[in-house]
Amino acid sequence: MNNEIKIIKINAGRSNVYFIKNKSSCIMVDAGFSGLNKIINIANANDINLKKIDMLILTHTHYDHVNLLHELNKIIYTEILVHNAGERFLKFGQTPVPYSRNILGKFLLLMSRIGGPSKFDPVVPDTLIDGDYNTAKFGFDLSIIPTPGHTEDSVSVIIDKKFAFVGDTIFNIFPMTIYPIFVDNREQLQLSWKRLLDLQCEYYFPGHGKKISFDRLKSDYERVFGKK
Repeated sequence: MNNEIKIIKINAGRSNVYFIKNKSSCIMVDAGFSGLNKIINIANANDINLKKIDMLILTHTHYDHVNLLHELNKIIYTEILVHNAGERFLKFGQTPVPYSRNILGKFLLLMSRIGGPSKFDPVVPDTLIDGDYNTAKFGFDLSIIPTPGHTEDSVSVIIDKKFAFVGDTIFNIFPMTIYPIFVDNREQLQLSWKRLLDLQCEYYFPGHGKKISFDRLKSDYERVFGKK
């Protein structure tokens, strides 16, 4: 295994995009909402050849994470992986409508509809997963695991059992909580958080905001759901 891993985070409009690279390989997590030139420039600055990206993994198919996918797909020519529950949304270019029980979430959903469409240019994915996906072919231990709750098609990407890229399964944009604004299924989300905790990763990288420590995830889990 080549364990010299570099993680590059890019704020691509409304969500984070991540490059995870070592000396021989590079994968990409999510496609972002806007800022294609920014992604290209940061990739170039980090010696990343976009035409040789090994895989692009989508944590879920909300439009703020996939809006640039159609344009990126013209550049990177790589394998696009998504949970099979998200395939229909990618093919039709229509984001699933999120659900929120709180006033803030309902307000943000209304503003997003006013501020811009939730549609995007459709893309046909290459690889669909339904359960765990594991490979070491990129020079690090890569696991992709279903973590539903925020959406049915949510997955998390685990690198070398140390770093988890969790999409919107965890938010980190408010100081008091990392609980997602939008949650389709709270019971599934609790199980997903528990699975992520059981992995005991050093850091969890969300689709919005800065990385989160294991201790922060554990304390928020206990506050929101009670002791494991």
